[in-house]
Amino acid sequence: MALQSASRERLIKRLETIRDVSKRRAVLDREGIAGREAEELLDEVHFRTKGKEKFPRAKDMRFTRDGLAQASSKAVAEYRTWKMRQRLGSITRVLDAGAGIGGDTIALALRWPVIAIENNAQTVELLRHNIGVYGVEENVEVVRADIREWLYTEEAKNYQKEINCIFFDPSRRPGGKRVVQGDDYEPPLSFVEELGKFCANMGVKISPLTAFSSIDFDCDIEVISHKGTVRDLVLWFGQCKISADSTAVMATKLPERVTVVRQKAARKIDLSVPLKYLYEPDPAFTKAQLVNTLAAMYGLKLLDKKIGYLTSDVRVDNPVLKRYEICEVVPYDFGEMTRRLASLKMGRVDFKARGVSADLGTIHKHIRGRGNRRGLVVLTKIAGKKQALICSY
Repeated sequence: MALQSASRERLIKRLETIRDVSKRRAVLDREGIAGREAEELLDEVHFRTKGKEKFPRAKDMRFTRDGLAQASSKAVAEYRTWKMRQRLGSITRVLDAGAGIGGDTIALALRWPVIAIENNAQTVELLRHNIGVYGVEENVEVVRADIREWLYTEEAKNYQKEINCIFFDPSRRPGGKRVVQGDDYEPPLSFVEELGKFCANMGVKISPLTAFSSIDFDCDIEVISHKGTVRDLVLWFGQCKISADSTAVMATKLPERVTVVRQKAARKIDLSVPLKYLYEPDPAFTKAQLVNTLAAMYGLKLLDKKIGYLTSDVRVDNPVLKRYEICEVVPYDFGEMTRRLASLKMGRVDFKARGVSADLGTIHKHIRGRGNRRGLVVLTKIAGKKQALICSY
């Protein structure tokens, strides 16, 4: 017998507290719930737990697994609309070319009228529902169509003079399979050339795993992180670029909205032994190859040419640089690390590894500090040699 509404809700809330999917299944087995009902419950729990990471109103929204995985979070989508306004000023209407379940459509429609193009019938229904959850349905015209065909229709031509900007988010999960190469997107990334003829001002969301060397467009490139995790890679075209005469690479950290543009001729950064502080750039800035730019901006030095850790005797307070105080530099030896942690009275210890092969699970078993202080052991290379930095937070 299917669960009653109240019982179903209580079970979902219980499952939300369990992170491991196999343990969720075990709970359902004990409750005698199997088959389609079990899968529906597991999907609902997945949508709520993952959805609330992206949307404040996730509980009321509707998702598919692929749609939720590709959807922009509210924070990132709002930042992009803010940037469009900063670059373009007044906007009459935006074309959302590939609206999906509506993450970007909602953010755009909170500012401007939007034409949202989506070809999948099921996704269109989810899109309509989700824009209703945020109360922006009157500001969105939903069109079920293939953007590759709609772009050349009379309807599109009638709207063209009103559209000031395009947001293009091609599917990176065609057929449920995740892809990285632009030629495998649906539509392929090369379709930006056709969209650019329709409206030159454009933001294009692509896989954050994309190699910069494969991007062959006249565009700015921006890597966006949110709360320390890289979320998006966006290509900016037309007046959305910083300069019409050149292209720029930049990184932005959210929610602080700190943006740094890569310096094309940054001075050579010196190598150094570990100094008082260790600095770890936000991953968006590492992805955007901005480590040298940050080093030049703040007078920092590199520990190794191939690893993005920076060091200095000067304290730098900037949200894009995570700072640790270096207490000890020790050989890459478990026994020595354990002895030094004990002498420093560090019992609550975290580990990071960069530039070296390390099984952190095994390391946790072999290295055990003693004491009440909290510490961090950074396993890395210093001028090519494997070493460990014992740091305090």
